[in-house]
Amino acid sequence: MGWMEKTSKRIARKIMSEDTIHTEEELSHGIEIFLLNLLNVMFLFLVSILLGIVGEVFLLTTIYFLHRLFTGGVHMSTPGSCLIVGTATLSGAGYVMAHLPVLTTSLAYFWIVISMGAAFLINVKHAPAAHTYLPTNERVRQISKKVILFLITIGCTFILFLVVYYQKIALIYSLAVFLQSLHLHPVSYRMVAGLEQMLRKGGML
Repeated sequence: MGWMEKTSKRIARKIMSEDTIHTEEELSHGIEIFLLNLLNVMFLFLVSILLGIVGEVFLLTTIYFLHRLFTGGVHMSTPGSCLIVGTATLSGAGYVMAHLPVLTTSLAYFWIVISMGAAFLINVKHAPAAHTYLPTNERVRQISKKVILFLITIGCTFILFLVVYYQKIALIYSLAVFLQSLHLHPVSYRMVAGLEQMLRKGGML
């Protein structure tokens, strides 16, 4: 059991009462997710400041997590691996967006249609992630799927209009949605397992 899980369990025990509708395990899990996200955001913000890409990373991360709220997705098994891989992924994507040269309008349209179309299809098949809701509630799962597909459709329409005026914002938006969808695909789960093995062998975990 890691330090974050131990901390979450201690906090959950302290706030439990007879009127609490959730179990200690559910409270502990929620607290752990909150603490982990808080730590990740702080570290990501620090890295983005050092690289001078705060705007790009903030927009990318906001859109990514907005969509991920409804779908869940691949998780690292430890806070340390989550911090390393999550920060590297989001700051790396933000860095690319910050230094990407202006594309031709036709090329930008092509990327948006392909990336958002792929995101839509992946979400149709895999959203939400199986572990997102405990206990599994099929009605909630179906609502979440409809919401995410609606968001992708509306978002794609919006950025296709936006691309002529604010191309960078449109490209960041499409990349964030594409990343969210990739983290639902079974290939991502295998890649994450491999990355964690590499981090352990390298002594980083």
